Amino acid sequence: MGGRCLNIKHSPFNFLRCRRSFAGACVLYLHFLDDFMKSLKYGFLISMVAALTACGGGGSSVETPASDGGDTGVPPVVLPPPSAASLIGTFVGACEPSGLVRQGGAAGPFVNEILKIENSAISANVAQVSTIFTRTFYASTDTQCAASPIGSARNASAGSQMTVDATVAVSFNGVDVFANQVTVTEGVVGGFASGGNISINGLTYPGNYFVTTVASKRLFYVADGSSILYSGVGAEDVKGYPTQPLTPAMTRQ
Repeated sequence: MGGRCLNIKHSPFNFLRCRRSFAGACVLYLHFLDDFMKSLKYGFLISMVAALTACGGGGSSVETPASDGGDTGVPPVVLPPPSAASLIGTFVGACEPSGLVRQGGAAGPFVNEILKIENSAISANVAQVSTIFTRTFYASTDTQCAASPIGSARNASAGSQMTVDATVAVSFNGVDVFANQVTVTEGVVGGFASGGNISINGLTYPGNYFVTTVASKRLFYVADGSSILYSGVGAEDVKGYPTQPLTPAMTRQ
């Protein structure tokens, strides 16, 4: 093939190509191998780029910030302001042992009692009601308070009241409702001195029964149109209010 390569591009042997070697000789080769090697090289490069892209390019990566849970799609619960409107009226409890008042002397058995509360609105404070506490006593053996009462005690002190401290969302019969965290205060009854026991008409009261302000925290719920006042009987929360479950405590008269 002498000193130059033949032009065989259009010959019957056009599948061959001629190339000068480093020494100047004409070397025949199969030209489609060139195309194959180029395709192989380009395919390899494309695969590498795809792999590096999937892995973050092998360099620094940008992390997707984790959700902070701030937008859950559920609107926050809006609690109504404290109001004692549902507590206004007269409520009567069940027959229960007194735990304080005894029958027949300081060593006698505890009587049974029914508590009645009468709540009246205070115009200056919608979250507070004025309260009168009346306890009607029954014999220690009358566990249903069905016979005639043997005495009563009424506390109409100006310091007796109920104050709704906060409204809380609770579950009641599978439905979320708004209940009241309430401070119940029984004020001092005038005309009594502290110390010793007080005996009146066969009933014996502790010496501080009428002369000590007693405040307690309660969880109350009265459904719209209902005559039942429910009270929380669960464990106290961090602020001292009882929690669920809610159980019937008193009936509106």
